[in-house]
Amino acid sequence: IDLNDTINYLLSRGDHLSSLDRYFWTPDTKYNMNRRLIVPFYWNDKIVGYTGRSIDKNPKIRYFSSIQSNYIYNTEIIKEHHKYIFVVEGVFDALSINGVAMLGDKCSPSQAHWLNSQIKYNGKQIVVIPDQEKYGGELLKIAKANEWYVSFPKWENCKDCADAAKKYGYISTV
Repeated sequence: IDLNDTINYLLSRGDHLSSLDRYFWTPDTKYNMNRRLIVPFYWNDKIVGYTGRSIDKNPKIRYFSSIQSNYIYNTEIIKEHHKYIFVVEGVFDALSINGVAMLGDKCSPSQAHWLNSQIKYNGKQIVVIPDQEKYGGELLKIAKANEWYVSFPKWENCKDCADAAKKYGYISTV
């Protein structure tokens, strides 16, 4: 029953996110993992951690994660021909627009250094798309300090990229 609930939760996130094959599930009840959609974290094609998103409406803990500090989610999506790197807060936001996630609204100096190296050595442009409900939060300050671009799309009733992709579709959101 938990697997079915997890699948239904994933389907509720929209066509684009539910069409991806980057998720796991376990029947293990420790940390309520059987009630979580598990998103693996990769580095050099190896799993280095994960986050488990609760599928329940009002969980005590929405995300349960195992990852080292300063990790940037989804960096493997960046290709040589890409001009922009979209920086967002959460894993579902990153997956919804092929961006990278800071796993929160902060960015450490080493994360900023890595992103800036993409500008300097690979000619990328960084575009921060913070969650709409926080008016940018800490990511906005960090973007300003690093002279990164910031985007506040005019999405109606959408708090983040994942909501926008569900409502408008992948292409329109990007």
